[in-house]
Amino acid sequence: MKAVIAFSAFLASATLTLGQSAAPAAPANTSQAPSANAQKLDAVRSVLILKTSLTSKNAPPGKPIKAVLKQALTLPDGETLPKESPFVGTVLASNKHSKEKPNGTLILEFHEAEVKGHDPVQLIVRLKALAPAVEDEDASITLPNSNGKMVALAGNSGGSAQVMSQSNDRGNLTAKQPDASTIEGVHLLPSAQGAGAIFALGEDVYLDANVQMTALVAVVPAKAR
Repeated sequence: MKAVIAFSAFLASATLTLGQSAAPAAPANTSQAPSANAQKLDAVRSVLILKTSLTSKNAPPGKPIKAVLKQALTLPDGETLPKESPFVGTVLASNKHSKEKPNGTLILEFHEAEVKGHDPVQLIVRLKALAPAVEDEDASITLPNSNGKMVALAGNSGGSAQVMSQSNDRGNLTAKQPDASTIEGVHLLPSAQGAGAIFALGEDVYLDANVQMTALVAVVPAKAR
């Protein structure tokens, strides 16, 4: 809870630099309500393995990032993505640790999956948990909605989405609820921007390659592409 309070204060005062836009974007708002034109999108839960080492110290906005599926994934529209399918994206925003801004921050965005022999699949990805790399690649993972039920995201034509509700065997998740990270010193919160706000209190964020990221994955509606 202390981490949530401290980061909320940080968001109130920090300005995140997004790409090369003419003017800085407003700070991420972790409690922002869905927009009036939001629509619910079916989403499925999966685990991504980060393949790009990242640190808030030198990961500028626009830096390409890559992750791969730990297990094969069937999307809400019925398309199946094979195990190790690449998810590509960028660093959407970052703040390095400094005296003026002591909390290092990264906001990542994964926007499509590459499918061999097919066109890329445009996606909306929301991070729900972070975990260190597993040395035993054969270790099994039980996902919270392993009963096969889907979850709902609210998306809009800008490609952003927020978790609205979840129907599974472990209760509901909401956009106001802090998300889980078991990486020491690294915290995760929902964000109105990108896949989620990853931050460290009083230092820079460091994410090693092969970090595990539990995520909700939805397909961008055709009319929004």
